[in-house]
Amino acid sequence: MKFRYILLTTFVLVAVFFIWHSMPHTPPLRTITIGSATFQVEVADTESARELGLGERASLPAGRGMLFVFDTPGSQGMWMKDMRFPLDIIWAREDGTITTVLHDVATSTYPEAFYSKTPDASYVVELNAGAASGIFEGERIVF
Repeated sequence: MKFRYILLTTFVLVAVFFIWHSMPHTPPLRTITIGSATFQVEVADTESARELGLGERASLPAGRGMLFVFDTPGSQGMWMKDMRFPLDIIWAREDGTITTVLHDVATSTYPEAFYSKTPDASYVVELNAGAASGIFEGERIVF
């Protein structure tokens, strides 16, 4: 009887683990504002989260994006590895000032990498292609 209980408990725990692990987990969202546009962004602030980025996703809901936070300012190269939809990419300095905006970066550009025009980007924002159509260099991201 005790063996059956242990076996059943183990089976249930393993099943719960695999079900939980297979469910999509979205990190908490943060709100950013650029001009009159507001976006809900996932924050990628670790090396592994930045490397994966939005790759392997089928789509991104409207008004959503990803905010990449870097430990030290730099040119911050971005690529379209494992991407399934085009993006607008925005680079900004530590104070939120936008230095570079790329529109409609195609998935077919991989393995090409794209960089900020200046070597001092602390943040990169990725949005659905077209979402940054009214966003310009010199504007600020409000976190």
